[in-house]
Amino acid sequence: MVDLLANDYASQPVVFLEYNASSAPPERYDRWWAAFGGSTAYYPMVMVNSGHQVRSGYTADLYNIYKGMVDAELARAPLADIEAYSWRVDNHVKFSGQMTNRSGQTLSTARNDATLHALVYEDAHVGVTNRFVRAVVSQPISADLLSGSSISFDLETPDLTGVNWTKLHMLVLADYRPNGSSGAYDMLQAALTISPTSCTYTISPTSSLFSSSGNTGMVTVTTSSSSCSWTAVSNAPLITITEGSTGTGNGTASYSVSDNTAGRTRRGTMTIGGKTFTVTQKGDQKLGLPWLLLLLGN
Repeated sequence: MVDLLANDYASQPVVFLEYNASSAPPERYDRWWAAFGGSTAYYPMVMVNSGHQVRSGYTADLYNIYKGMVDAELARAPLADIEAYSWRVDNHVKFSGQMTNRSGQTLSTARNDATLHALVYEDAHVGVTNRFVRAVVSQPISADLLSGSSISFDLETPDLTGVNWTKLHMLVLADYRPNGSSGAYDMLQAALTISPTSCTYTISPTSSLFSSSGNTGMVTVTTSSSSCSWTAVSNAPLITITEGSTGTGNGTASYSVSDNTAGRTRRGTMTIGGKTFTVTQKGDQKLGLPWLLLLLGN
């Protein structure tokens, strides 16, 4: 039934997923019950758009019933824009990206339980369909997100075992409770992730000149994609990274330069996003002054 629907909607922005109800993650399972409102339910338990529509139990015409539910959701405008990236790290999946609120409401966990979810599902016949959810991780939208404003996110699954990595798919969705802190949830938007493009980095400036007394500075890092990660590393004892030793997407790295008590100029470098930043620091000229006076004296 669901596999037939998945084939029929293959060219449309619809994803059909299966959870094991006895072990489904609470951040998804609770959505169904919040919309259902009753105490007794029967399999199959079906939810569309985080609980905007739910259904319990079997009837003879489930195909057309489910099709009607999906068609009704397709007719609705999305309430958010999501740009999401995912990539494998060892045996887990990392997600990053950005969501822009288009709902006309201020979103937050406190106001309306607004949450971002990252899902991993596999093309595998584990239960009754050919697409089974393997992992779900969530991130609450803790601060107020005004309509028209954006938020960045970073999520990471635990290790995945017993999966075929070539058959895994990843998506990110956001949902909230339109009526506040109670009642049914509704999905703001969902998006299949894409793999990060080849990352390129630029830094500005690429060098700086300091007096012997030292000081602090900052380097701006610009990346080709919001999913590109980078590190800032000092290659010399005179330079200390004080903030921004790691980052994802555009950002800054702050550093300090220690006092130069020697009488000669010294240099050191940092490596930021694979680029070299050079610090040149003048020596303490006062150390050479007595010798100059001695040479010019009577």
